[in-house]
Amino acid sequence: MHLPPSTEISKVSSYPGSNFIITVDDASRFPVTNGILYINGVLIEYSHRSIDQFFDCKYYSGTTLTAGVGDEVISWGRKKYTVVWGINQSIKKGDFRYYKDNLYKAVSDGITSSINGPSHTSGVKRDGTMLHLHFR
Repeated sequence: MHLPPSTEISKVSSYPGSNFIITVDDASRFPVTNGILYINGVLIEYSHRSIDQFFDCKYYSGTTLTAGVGDEVISWGRKKYTVVWGINQSIKKGDFRYYKDNLYKAVSDGITSSINGPSHTSGVKRDGTMLHLHFR
């Protein structure tokens, strides 16, 4: 049986939707870069960590993260693909892009154009001159 690394929050902070830091007792067993945390029902991505902090944290769940000293922080995994979808990006067939909680895979070459980003959660949709598949 494999148990994911866990720790506890050691400093109270505010948790806006993006660009915040989470301070914990010990982060040494968590992925060094591109990790995902689970705190009180919310998945949080971070870009990198130190021995006791997670940096550039963000979440998209549409809820507010409320967490205090002693709350459990669980490692949810690591993102293999970290490029975020953007308008007017040149994308090659097979490229991956994240947008909010969704991962998309290009099924054709092209350029993105949607102002609001992709929103579909299944199948293939056109965006600009390219097609992308909702991957997960």
